[in-house]
Amino acid sequence: MSTVQWFPGHMAKTARLITENLKRIHLVIEVLDARAPQACANPLLHRITASKPRLIILNKNDLADPEITALWLTRLARPEIPAAPAAPLRPETQAEAQPEAQPETSPAAQPPPGRTLGRTLPLTLTATERRGISALEPAARELCRAAGLTPRRTLRALIAGIPNSGKSTIINALCRRRRAETGAKPGLTRDLRRIPAGPRFELFDSPGLLPHKFENPETGYILAALGSVKETILPEHELTARILLFLARRYPRPLQNRYRLSRIPPRGDELIELTARARGCILSGGRIDIPRTCRMVLKDLREARFGRISLQRPHQTDWSA
Repeated sequence: MSTVQWFPGHMAKTARLITENLKRIHLVIEVLDARAPQACANPLLHRITASKPRLIILNKNDLADPEITALWLTRLARPEIPAAPAAPLRPETQAEAQPEAQPETSPAAQPPPGRTLGRTLPLTLTATERRGISALEPAARELCRAAGLTPRRTLRALIAGIPNSGKSTIINALCRRRRAETGAKPGLTRDLRRIPAGPRFELFDSPGLLPHKFENPETGYILAALGSVKETILPEHELTARILLFLARRYPRPLQNRYRLSRIPPRGDELIELTARARGCILSGGRIDIPRTCRMVLKDLREARFGRISLQRPHQTDWSA
């Protein structure tokens, strides 16, 4: 199994920017892909923002398996999550180790001594169609009230997530205009920007942030499949084989229907060859066109050509299981 590491220099800059601007925000809006929430959650972001209430957005809900999404909502809907102990950050992400100043709030709204601010609330939406977008600001305000935070004036939220999670699409849907650049290519946002999203609601838009490395190698494959990291960092044959094996075990009927497969072989390389031949990805001499087949499978997965599928279930550690 290939080891995936992905932490370009601009992501180290992002971690520093978030740390330096924490005192200006009231809560964190973390955008996750509904198809793989655990793989998209960033432990580095959680460590940096542990003291802030967290609104979890399961975006691209229309692409995910609704039954699995319901399980995730139950898993994520915790009334209160204690702030994690401050783990030492790597030198690339260390900022001044000073106590964090809280945003300006009314004195009566300060949390009682010993009470954590780390709360979480999950919300599903489909930003491309604006479904669920109107619930975002009320949910953010409700979460702050529950944490004992009542901003005197404008509610300020850091909106963060891994690359290609749909964060920019959410911003544009909230603002009802193009405020952030969108696209399938990860890493389009490069600086922390302050964006008005309502009369008394502001967003701090942060570039996509990934951890320094993936503790579970399965995470790298899932994120490459979703397009959150460049698939070129992994052997394309290996990534495609794992995608096809996952579909064969979890969603065999959509896989067979899409590629008109008469059978599903047990090995990944056999699945690639059968898929290539069924869809005519053949070179001269009868050899299969592996690059073309791999591009086709990735495109079909990302464009939901297999229907609504989820790549990860709660408590799942092995992607192919």
